[in-house]
Amino acid sequence: MYPRSGTNGITDLLLAAVALAAVAATICMKMPTTAQEARATQASQSADALGALVGAWQSDTTDGVSALSSCVWTPEHDAVLCEQKIRSPAGERRAINLFTFDPAQERFVFYVLSRPGDPMNPVPLSIQGQIWIYGGTMVGQDGLFHRTVNDFSKAEVYLWRQEASTNGLDWMVGARGQSRRLR
Repeated sequence: MYPRSGTNGITDLLLAAVALAAVAATICMKMPTTAQEARATQASQSADALGALVGAWQSDTTDGVSALSSCVWTPEHDAVLCEQKIRSPAGERRAINLFTFDPAQERFVFYVLSRPGDPMNPVPLSIQGQIWIYGGTMVGQDGLFHRTVNDFSKAEVYLWRQEASTNGLDWMVGARGQSRRLR
């Protein structure tokens, strides 16, 4: 799901952790013939770390919230796009998430569109092996740092947890759960 600025940031971080999913796409690869194609190929290879997310995922229900996510590679294999159906006691809503790699700055970035017309601000995404960390670099409106940690070390399940910190260094674990791969 997705971290979002605003008064509902904690819920959005929870939703971001809960709702990753994907349907695989076939990508044709070719050897680069120009400098521009070589840079595109380098970005595509770096973006490969995002492949752990590709598939369809169903989260468990935490605090009354669950999500069904379907994630696919973009046609050029530079990003993963996820559509989510989020169910909560307040009803059902949908979101779109984009995970990509910025080769110019050599960093991963996450974007969320929680509602049509909302801004899509970049959220820092760190991928270290099987561990993905979203956010955690800025103080929220409540005076705390918030981040989501996903662990993709198991093939058919990823574990997630929400964390908060007063200083951005020492993290307290909040909500946690898992999402199971459906396909």
